[in-house]
Amino acid sequence: TLGTIMRNTLIILIFLLTFSVQSQISESWNLNFDTYTYNSSNYSQKFPPIEMAKFSNGDNVVLSQNGALAKVKTNGEIVWRKELKTCAQQRILIDSNNNIIFSCGSEITKFNSNGEIIWNKDYSNKFNKKYLTFDAITSDKDNLYVVGHFFHSKNICQLSIDTNGKVLWKKKFKQDVDYEFSFLPPKQIVLFENRLYILAYYNSKSISFLYSSNLNGGKRKYKKLDFIIKKLKSKDNTLF
Repeated sequence: TLGTIMRNTLIILIFLLTFSVQSQISESWNLNFDTYTYNSSNYSQKFPPIEMAKFSNGDNVVLSQNGALAKVKTNGEIVWRKELKTCAQQRILIDSNNNIIFSCGSEITKFNSNGEIIWNKDYSNKFNKKYLTFDAITSDKDNLYVVGHFFHSKNICQLSIDTNGKVLWKKKFKQDVDYEFSFLPPKQIVLFENRLYILAYYNSKSISFLYSSNLNGGKRKYKKLDFIIKKLKSKDNTLF
């Protein structure tokens, strides 16, 4: 039942798998990176225990839900590791200059590839609503595009941020739902053919919203779909 918490300690292992011609799988290396306490409540199931992003040379940056951030070589060697504060919603991204973008709640921190902080900013005061949480982030050249929501609200927020963390523009718009608790949180933001696409859905509801805008947040369009889209991908000039 909701609120019943079952805790099991799960050792997070990172596997690099190689596939042979005969479709056999062999383990190249594994890494005991962090421990994660599984919480079976509905709240924690919305957030994955680990995220990874890839540098241009093939190395990875790894983030655990416990707040461990590490750079890992392709052979599994940990280059550096640091502990960050944790929050309910956290995301990582590698930009075009191999800098690490880490979002946590309403804050964004930019690290260089050595794990050193370039800047840290809190954007909670950029809107007149409280309890801002960033849900997804993407980048194009030196600019970041971020989407989030507010607690107990139908509103979605959208920002563009430059390489120094300055807000270039911000937008706020309402989702077409009857009640605040019918709100579907944003899950992904992607850039495709000079337009931004935001995907919103909720696992327990057979419905999705797809929003699009230009790179200034204008000329917004949206479509409501009576099924769940888990992830947007692009291939051969098509977004699907």
